[in-house]
Amino acid sequence: MFLPIFLFELKYRLRRPATWIYFGLLALMTGLLVTAAGGGFGSGVKITLGGHGQTVKINSPFSLSVVITSISVFGIIIASSLMGNPVYRDVEYRAHPLFYTKPISKWGYLGGRFLGSYAIAVLVFSGILVGAALASVMPWVEADRFLKVAPAGSYLWPFVVLVLPNLLFTGAIFFTMATLTRNILSTYIGAVVLLIGYLISNAYTSDLKNEHLAAALDAFGLGAQFFTTRYWTPVEKNTLLLPLDSFMLLNRGVWLAVGLGLLAFCYARFRFAALASEKVSKKVRK
Repeated sequence: MFLPIFLFELKYRLRRPATWIYFGLLALMTGLLVTAAGGGFGSGVKITLGGHGQTVKINSPFSLSVVITSISVFGIIIASSLMGNPVYRDVEYRAHPLFYTKPISKWGYLGGRFLGSYAIAVLVFSGILVGAALASVMPWVEADRFLKVAPAGSYLWPFVVLVLPNLLFTGAIFFTMATLTRNILSTYIGAVVLLIGYLISNAYTSDLKNEHLAAALDAFGLGAQFFTTRYWTPVEKNTLLLPLDSFMLLNRGVWLAVGLGLLAFCYARFRFAALASEKVSKKVRK
């Protein structure tokens, strides 16, 4: 039953206006940031993405990595809505009888719901790439702040290396919270706490003397990216894709493991009987 549930989740989400609103919102946020950095709002607004003044171009691999990852971090609230919704939706709309009239396995149910939602989250967050690409060719930005042709992979590589693992990690948090608590509010609160906690923790991890530990503790990979590229010249920032060095591999490995561990915990703790008891308790209250 995995595939039918997975496909149902995709079709359901693709028909929902919220999916495309989130996509457009992330594209707009990214487009505004790139436009501001590109001088589209006039000389009164100055944003430097890659350091070294205007030597590092806005659509360079380095600058795009910073933009794409940063916007994705602030998209945590959107991720919580996308990833916390599927199982809670079954509770909300009283879909429990289906669990007993059809032979649905726990893996088929949870796997289909999670991976279907994850695929939609990837689609939604690809709006970041669309916003960055469109803003870089708009007539109101200053052309000399951009490379004429961005190196191959400049947009896609940071999305694959940074955003996709981050979505898996955060998605695992929100999916697990909503599935086990059956309370969608907990995911939104968790998203706010995660975002604030991340911003605060950066002030402490940056002071650690052990650089690999500091890189590993940065849940979204920006710290690992900093340690990897801190000695790069402007030419390197304009031409080189982010390498998978020891900082990046350690960071990505740690947080992918955390995400997979949370999913394993969710699988182990989930019981269809808990959903049934939720239904019964609500009927009693009525």
